[in-house]
Amino acid sequence: MLSIYAVGEFGCVSGMDRFTYGGISAVAWMIIILSAMALTIAVTAALIGYRDKRWDSAQESARPEDEGGRFLSSFGFLLSSLFSLIILFETLPVFAYLGGC
Repeated sequence: MLSIYAVGEFGCVSGMDRFTYGGISAVAWMIIILSAMALTIAVTAALIGYRDKRWDSAQESARPEDEGGRFLSSFGFLLSSLFSLIILFETLPVFAYLGGC
């Protein structure tokens, strides 16, 4: 998310907001692309955590000694989902400034 702030600040200072494509400034396009990449990574991690959580639940009776793996898969899913929501909500204000800085 720090890269999004850096693109926003330096893009506006350097004058990249003058370049537009489809009525949206180049700075907004870069922020949307970086946000989409970060959101894709976070959602993929959440899906992997969900898959591991379901697999650990199915194997629970077979391996009761693996408490650490169940803990990590449960919280991996929860934290990745939380990060996905945070990335999504931090991207929403960009849509208010699509035309420029």
